[in-house]
Amino acid sequence: MTELLLWLTMTVWFEARGEPEHCQVLIAKTALNRMGPDGDIKKVILAPYQFSWVPEKMTNGVLKPEHRPNKESAAWLKAEESARTALYSDGTFPATHFHSVTVNPKWGRPFYKTCGNHHFYL
Repeated sequence: MTELLLWLTMTVWFEARGEPEHCQVLIAKTALNRMGPDGDIKKVILAPYQFSWVPEKMTNGVLKPEHRPNKESAAWLKAEESARTALYSDGTFPATHFHSVTVNPKWGRPFYKTCGNHHFYL
């Protein structure tokens, strides 16, 4: 598994593992949309205040042992497939940010759409 695929899979798994696969794909595409020209997804995901799972589950860019997923579980395999689909499928998705429907952020980003339990923004 490439580093890019691993970081996308972890993001999908932690952010949306209970979501339908098409919503998981949108989570991964949104993370990809935030990558700079250097293609460093790790920098995007580890940036402060960007992904809710990072501060709790990681220390210095390393996943804490108690939060490591079972990589043979159905949920992990589904997250990995969603990340692969986001990486290799045709079609664009313009969102650059998302959050759970239970969160009420104070940003002024234009709303784009809702999928499952996530709102997406441009």
